[in-house]
Amino acid sequence: MPLDVHYLNCAYMSPLPDMVRAAMASGISAKAQPWNYKPADFFSVAEDFRASAARLFSTDADNIAIVPSVSYAMAIAAKNLPLAG
Repeated sequence: MPLDVHYLNCAYMSPLPDMVRAAMASGISAKAQPWNYKPADFFSVAEDFRASAARLFSTDADNIAIVPSVSYAMAIAAKNLPLAG
């Protein structure tokens, strides 16, 4: 970001760090040639993410779930709650 810019709207859209931009470019490159993407690649990326998230939250990777949406995760959590007696 230029030194003369004071961007305060990060709640809406924050600037992406260079590391994030590089990860996005890598992901886009993988999707550009999907025939090179094997099932093991999907799982290794997911497991690497779970391990990183676990370190961030000081927990075990088995406590980290990857779900397609918050609503899906909340529905799963609600279905696993015991019924009130």
